[in-house]
Amino acid sequence: MAKDCSDCPSGAIGGSLGQIGPGDTTPEFEAALIDLVPGDISPPVETRYGVHLIRLTRRIDGRQLPFEVVRDRIAAYLTEHVNRQATAQYVSLLVGQADIRGIDIDGSSSPLVQ
Repeated sequence: MAKDCSDCPSGAIGGSLGQIGPGDTTPEFEAALIDLVPGDISPPVETRYGVHLIRLTRRIDGRQLPFEVVRDRIAAYLTEHVNRQATAQYVSLLVGQADIRGIDIDGSSSPLVQ
């Protein structure tokens, strides 16, 4: 049905989203997934992206991993997060200091940003 009716890029592969986890989809989509068991098809689910029919093929229950196993991943995530925040703050400071005077469409006038 997805191949014939879906406007989503996943329609080309039969609507498959692959393995998804908490936070990977919209709240409405996730709420519909909670009550499904493998093999079930949901009633129509409306999200900001359209109307969906969800067929759950498999559910893999997660498990908590020991800290030692995820320590490096957590450190990498936190480092990346801090770098993104610092970059955003730096760009904001530069934008605040910029003296923007107009738009030079044909390139014939002097520089517009100093």
